[in-house]
Amino acid sequence: MALRIHRRPLLLAAAKGAVLIGACALVWDRFADVDGHTVLNLIQRGGPWLALLFVPVLMMTMADSIGWRLCHARSAHSMRLGRLYRIRVGTDALLNAVPGGVAIAETMRPILVRRECGVEYDESISASVIAKIIMTLAHLLFLIGGLLAFIFSIGGTAFLPLWQLTLLVCAAVLAVWVVTIPFRMESISSLFRAASRIRSRSFRSLLERLGPLAQRIDTDVLAFTRSHRARFGRAFGAFALGWLCLASETFLIATLLGTNLTLGQAILFEGAVSLLRAAFFFLPGALGAQEAGTVLLFQALGIPDPGIAAAAFVLLRRLRELVWIVVGLFLLWRFQMHPLARATALPEAFPA
Repeated sequence: MALRIHRRPLLLAAAKGAVLIGACALVWDRFADVDGHTVLNLIQRGGPWLALLFVPVLMMTMADSIGWRLCHARSAHSMRLGRLYRIRVGTDALLNAVPGGVAIAETMRPILVRRECGVEYDESISASVIAKIIMTLAHLLFLIGGLLAFIFSIGGTAFLPLWQLTLLVCAAVLAVWVVTIPFRMESISSLFRAASRIRSRSFRSLLERLGPLAQRIDTDVLAFTRSHRARFGRAFGAFALGWLCLASETFLIATLLGTNLTLGQAILFEGAVSLLRAAFFFLPGALGAQEAGTVLLFQALGIPDPGIAAAAFVLLRRLRELVWIVVGLFLLWRFQMHPLARATALPEAFPA
């Protein structure tokens, strides 16, 4: 019997492999000339204070879990925060450890919330969408605030002409308007209707199957905005606090390494790095892109010896991420939820 070779998966795997090799080559190019002993000596300056690196991520995960629970309009009062916290840590481990982990993590969260908290799938999926929109809005304002703080810390309009600053503010307002579209209209259903014009029978069949779910998500998103404004505000505050916790991790690492990074610069740095992680989601932990971005940002921010400082910074953050991934995978094992089991769980989650 002839062996059928599907070209598309092979080409996709080859493309991902090429990007990963390129990312590793980029890391090597940036850090090949860095003296390892100098980097280790710089890290040793932190001493026992390096244990504090886990405090910001603990606080960030707690803040995000609180915001996530607030987005469950009907079941928030009955959901245990500790269980949501464990789910968040476990799925974040997959997000950072597996290529394209964001798709796996977002798929598994409603399934785990159903199993661990007893929340219906439709509510959990809607809450995940609401949380993602609010988190994106908080991230956008977080990045804008960091950029404006950086601009005014180095001279304001003396550094950036008034017309350019005005253009930047207008672009920020436009970005906020775009992000908040789902809170004003049935955007997901509209996208489904537009996509239904694609001439693919299997694709259109999938859209018809998921159409009622899209309509339910739109209804829940609009209802959440109109009927739960106080809850919306608290969720936004929780997610904004989560972003500030990440910025505080950047500031803490930079301080322990003896660099002169300010808190405003740390906010700008974390906002830019998070954009890189989102853009290179198909790489585990945005490997390569995050390292190269750290070097370039340290150079742009005027950090002394940016190559050595960036190498020490990246090493500390990656070690923290590795420990956090191990903790998350342990929790997934504790849940008895293997990542590949999502293929059997999805039909139950999205009934025909």
